[in-house]
Amino acid sequence: MSEKDQFERNIDLCLSADRISFQKSQEAAWLEVEERLHKAEVIEVDFTSRKPWTKWAVAASVAVVTMLTTAGVYQMNEKGVASTNELAQMLLPDGSEVTLNKHSVASFNSLGWKMSREVELKSGEAFFDVKKGSTFTVETPKVDVQVLGTSFDISVEDDRVEVSCKTGLVSVQQDERELVQLTPGMKVTVFETGFDIQTLSPDRIADWTDGSYQFDRVSVQEVFQVLGKEKNVEIILPTDLEMNYSGEFKSSQPLSEILETICKPLNLTYKLNEKESRVRIKK
Repeated sequence: MSEKDQFERNIDLCLSADRISFQKSQEAAWLEVEERLHKAEVIEVDFTSRKPWTKWAVAASVAVVTMLTTAGVYQMNEKGVASTNELAQMLLPDGSEVTLNKHSVASFNSLGWKMSREVELKSGEAFFDVKKGSTFTVETPKVDVQVLGTSFDISVEDDRVEVSCKTGLVSVQQDERELVQLTPGMKVTVFETGFDIQTLSPDRIADWTDGSYQFDRVSVQEVFQVLGKEKNVEIILPTDLEMNYSGEFKSSQPLSEILETICKPLNLTYKLNEKESRVRIKK
């Protein structure tokens, strides 16, 4: 067997031996990493060899083994929360709290938390109450949100992301550049082609956390979209429905009662099919 073939065989053995089982607990895996570091031997390598591949191969092998070992521990310690038809609470290692709206998914890495406070909001809506400390980042499919200690709401939709600042100062970034800084009562909606800024009462931000929904001159399409998610029903709208709505409803109200509250002042009618969980709105 040639020296190069032997090297490649050793690399395979190293990768196989150094992987940490994903079935281990966080504590057991981290102890194993530390034990390996303490037991690591210093290997002397003759870099005067005439074989040019030797230098980068040794360096690459060390880097790959280290990377896979670390990645294994990090992946194993990623924690995610997915809410279905109920709100969900996520307590982060530093005491920060996240409230997830229905049908929302978020995750964070518990092992790397002390080095970097990062949460990924993959879909849905969440309210963040962040403890003061190092930079706290929320990653979404379109923007990143950074704060030091504050409270804010993020809603992730297919075509936009909405960020509302309740307390403190919020930085909304896209492609590593800052789009806007939000102060209490400011809301930014980020689209594919740009963004729009609005102001609202800080008390109304994340009112969904206590089951209340308030609207002030909001597109009725958006209102029905919120209602559909809240009640888990399909709402079919006319294609030319262009109206604004001001009002409120509570999640505890029956669906028919909420529909009356929205439709009556706008001169709309509705047909509710409870068996199929479907509502058709008519002008």
